[in-house]
Amino acid sequence: MAQAVLQNPKYKWLFEVVKGFRNGLVYGVKIRLPHSLVMTFLFHEGSLQEKLHFILNATFQHARNLAILTALYKALTLALQRIAGRAVPGLPAITGAVCGYLVFGTETKINMQINLYLLSRVTMALVRLARQQGWLPSPSSLSASLSPFPLFAALMWGLVMWLYENHLPLLQPSLQVLSCPDHLGEEKGLVTIERFLGCADSSLSTACAERPVFVHGHGYHSGVSK
Repeated sequence: MAQAVLQNPKYKWLFEVVKGFRNGLVYGVKIRLPHSLVMTFLFHEGSLQEKLHFILNATFQHARNLAILTALYKALTLALQRIAGRAVPGLPAITGAVCGYLVFGTETKINMQINLYLLSRVTMALVRLARQQGWLPSPSSLSASLSPFPLFAALMWGLVMWLYENHLPLLQPSLQVLSCPDHLGEEKGLVTIERFLGCADSSLSTACAERPVFVHGHGYHSGVSK
């Protein structure tokens, strides 16, 4: 009976939606759980119970959002194709935008991390597409000094250092932490190896410890687990 239902074309759309939900859930757990486990025990302070709670909560949020987005994307795409009676050009972009707005549109730390990750990957894919279509020159036709990646690195580091020097509060706290005097070597009179390594001046260590640090989407910590 169950096998007959599974093989019934009438329910194929439903199984695709369920399968999409399952795949999103499994993938979310596989990529978030080990990441949260390592980063939490490396950078977060607090009791073991607090750390485990954070790990499980982050994993749950990531896996749930991916599962919902995948299932919703499948359902919307199949429904609109059925209404149109054919494959519709541009439909994946429309349904993807709708699903992204509904699922990943809430500004949380995990959603921010995922969206920024997508931004970097999509940007690189669009550059490759432009090269493939002939809109950009291929690397083989350029000299080493004009290769896209070094130029990309130069642009990113130029922008981040300009922001760092002129608009520091606008940067992510993980970049702001470099403004601590002991990180930049701005303290005066570095005459001992202890002071050079930042071990002797307790005021500097305390000041930097009190500066909130954002660790890979895991939130802020300043000596206190949050």
